[in-house]
Amino acid sequence: MSLNLKLRTCFITFILVISSFSFLTIGSYTAKADDFFDGLDELLLLLQLLGDFSKDIFKPHPYRIIGANYVNETLYINGDIDINLFFSSTLLTQLGEKYKDKVNVSLYQYNYEKDKLISIDNANITFTLEPELFGETIQSTNDIKLKNVNHTLDEGDYLLISIEIIQAKKPIFNYIEKRYEKKIKNRVNTLLTYLNNSDNPELSQISGMVKDIFSAFEEAGINAEDVADLANSFRSSSFYYGSELYKSSLFIPLDNSDGNKTLYFFNAPSELDGVVSLGMGSIKNVNETKPTSGFYYAWPPILLSADLDLNIEDLEWFNWFIIWLIYNMEGVVYEDEEIVTYYLTKDKKLTLNEPTSDSPTRFSLSKEPIKWEGIDLQRNKIIVNATAELYLHYPRLIALRKVSINATLYDETDGKAIGSAVNIIDRTTLIELLKRGPDSPTYFRFDNAIDKEIWNNHNISIRVSEIQGPLFSLRPSRIVCDSFQYPSQITLKLKETDNIKLGKITDKKIIPGGSAEIILKITSKYEDNIKIEVAINNSKNSDHFSIQYPKSVDVDENSTTSVSVFINSTENTISAYGDYINVFYNVTGSTGIDQKDSMVSVHTDAVDVDFEIISPKNKQIKQGEKGTYRFIIRNLNNGFLTDTYKVEATSEHGWKVIYSTTIDNLEPYVLNGKEHILNITLFVPEDADISSDIIDIKISSEEARIKNESLIKTTTVTTKVLSLNILEIIYKSFESIAEDIGLDDALGSYAAAFLLFILVFIILLFIIIIIYIMKKKYIEIICLDRIKDINPDEEAVFDIIIKNPSKKVLNYKIRSEMISESKGFDVSLDKESVIVEPNQSKTIVLKVSPTDYIKPNDWMEVRLIADIAEKDKTSEISTITTIKGGKPKIIITGVLHWPRVFYKGDKVDTSFRLFNNGNVSANNINVFLYINGKEKNKVEDITIPRGGYAKLEIPWIAVKGKNKVDIVVK
Repeated sequence: MSLNLKLRTCFITFILVISSFSFLTIGSYTAKADDFFDGLDELLLLLQLLGDFSKDIFKPHPYRIIGANYVNETLYINGDIDINLFFSSTLLTQLGEKYKDKVNVSLYQYNYEKDKLISIDNANITFTLEPELFGETIQSTNDIKLKNVNHTLDEGDYLLISIEIIQAKKPIFNYIEKRYEKKIKNRVNTLLTYLNNSDNPELSQISGMVKDIFSAFEEAGINAEDVADLANSFRSSSFYYGSELYKSSLFIPLDNSDGNKTLYFFNAPSELDGVVSLGMGSIKNVNETKPTSGFYYAWPPILLSADLDLNIEDLEWFNWFIIWLIYNMEGVVYEDEEIVTYYLTKDKKLTLNEPTSDSPTRFSLSKEPIKWEGIDLQRNKIIVNATAELYLHYPRLIALRKVSINATLYDETDGKAIGSAVNIIDRTTLIELLKRGPDSPTYFRFDNAIDKEIWNNHNISIRVSEIQGPLFSLRPSRIVCDSFQYPSQITLKLKETDNIKLGKITDKKIIPGGSAEIILKITSKYEDNIKIEVAINNSKNSDHFSIQYPKSVDVDENSTTSVSVFINSTENTISAYGDYINVFYNVTGSTGIDQKDSMVSVHTDAVDVDFEIISPKNKQIKQGEKGTYRFIIRNLNNGFLTDTYKVEATSEHGWKVIYSTTIDNLEPYVLNGKEHILNITLFVPEDADISSDIIDIKISSEEARIKNESLIKTTTVTTKVLSLNILEIIYKSFESIAEDIGLDDALGSYAAAFLLFILVFIILLFIIIIIYIMKKKYIEIICLDRIKDINPDEEAVFDIIIKNPSKKVLNYKIRSEMISESKGFDVSLDKESVIVEPNQSKTIVLKVSPTDYIKPNDWMEVRLIADIAEKDKTSEISTITTIKGGKPKIIITGVLHWPRVFYKGDKVDTSFRLFNNGNVSANNINVFLYINGKEKNKVEDITIPRGGYAKLEIPWIAVKGKNKVDIVVK
């Protein structure tokens, strides 16, 4: 197909598309001019809104195609993704580097239920298409990879593959862009002028329609660059897919047990195409089935060669062209305009009702204006365009001078002109003279009224006067009106003022049962009473929402007033997710109007994601054993949002740790108090030579990850390692022995216990024998009265029997030991050795005698020990002797002072004797010397045995006068 034919096809389609829109007009409450393209602006605006509601990747783009693959199980992408795609290479792409097209391939994760779109890390690449051959051909990409992609796709997600062709500007682009305004449009205008002058009414009508089409081009923002871009598309690369020959695909490396996946593009719309985009086929299905079709499919759907059997359906071409149109309309702003026509009546009023009478009214014109009143607007408006079609004629065939008529738009309230125009009445024909009216109206264009503001409730009129009449004529010119043959009229194209402005309103997301406060910032140039209207434009489950707002508000001049609109979710359950409401906000005053809209959706993005970890106490675990920690996980998300958590637990020393790596779909704790018990088991090695180990636990929220946020919480537990005791070491050894000899194959876990039982049995048997031998008696020592209580002057006598229970004659060596530290006793034995026949006995006498140093209540333990010379064995018995009735008795005698005569200050020695006449020794005696009742000296800690005495000499210093000496013994 030649270039010219392609361009003609595209251009004619373009015109037909725009023409088809002309029949979709939107009515108004006012009568508007009969414009062929009434309502086109609204339709174009609707197309823009459809695109604006989509996410960026889903917005209409004529050079981007998206493949969607539904994920029915969790996939772990790990590795390099191979890209094997087919693209056309046109002749112009081979003329130089600057004419080569580029391709961007990007991968996304999308969840429709949660409306979550995530760009996959490292899954984005842009590369240049390098033509392999000269001429038009189709070739595949070589060695193009997305490297080191590591990402998890959850069940229920979509893997989106975006392929966008970045077209280079070919020579044809510059050619059309430069010539569109000057030559192409001029040639079209020349043709339209020819058609308009044709006698064929149909051709004349076509001329008017095409003029309207070009006007619509400009209003839709379609300019020379856009038309050139469209032509450039026909000489750029396309993406080929869905056929057996051109099976474009991506190789996805996975960690799953099922292996890797190869995904192929098909020319079948994905189920997402109609729910997240415009439903025009730009989102294709991608799956693991290899294409077998003999047809070729391309995007953009432009034929590369007449030889190719390209399956381009009319609808697909039409859809692509609509997408191109919406894409190029992005950024175009349409004014809210209306066209109002007022008709002149016989009672000099202006009315919106088109006249139906067949009896016209004629007014003679003069220099004194005739005025028609009745334009009374409820709200200030700006004049975009103002014209008048007045049926004027001069009732003479010949006029010696041209007749000039003035028409003025006039504000009767303010008493000033808004705009005026002067025009000359055409020469009157004979037919017009006979009909008493012109065949066509005289047009007035009020250019000086454009952009002027008409105030509300002002009386606006049109004044018509004759400013120049014919010479030497007594007949005035006339204006004919108020009949269907002569509908004299004034047409105003009006738009809204910017006196009242609404600030930008952002979309909001809330949780179930939540509330969104929408702040309407109303700016007004003038003092006004603003009526507020809030209406639902589009929604899902509108009965799940309530709206609260004030009906009106008063504003001051040059002020900004904030008004709160509350949009509440009334469905306080998890089923509310996915509900949305698109609301129009209309603020209307007498000086202006403005509208905005916003979307409020019940969305998981509004959820405050949080959770808590309740850690257990630290543990003590023995070497070679395991211990389990129980962590409590609670979902603290608001909005009833379940969450999935990833768990990582690592031992400080790399010991084995067993746990569940995921916690799936945990309900919020606030719902039913549900919590998850996370068991983490630590295995302590048998050869662990450290005292403790720390387990680091890291838990992350999947909902936070989906929201492109990070919520990771960590905690630790410390394990104290306990060493095995000797018994445990022995048991472990037996386990090893049982395993070596294969006993555990027969007895399993009881093998070590069985071996241990056998060993213990043998050891016990030997112990019993040893104990029997060790406990066999070779001597018995018997004393029937081993405790004696005696007076200090008595002697304790113990009769001790030595018995030989053995069958041999034994020689016993007898000795005694005093156990207590008392020095007040003497001990004696009557024999130091005895020979005893088998089963015979002999008596040994042990005597314990008090000495002079015996103390009151003194005692003595004496141990009698018998050594068996033949057996190297010993046996012993103890006796105890106590003292009763012991009491010391101290007497002072022989007191002497020297010198006998002394003076004050002389040293005097006092000597005396202390006798102990008691039956026990006196211990710890203290002697005090007093002179005249005052202590002068002392002697401490004196011991006097019974019957003994102590001679003392105590010095002291004499005082003046009488010296009375007292000696005190304590």
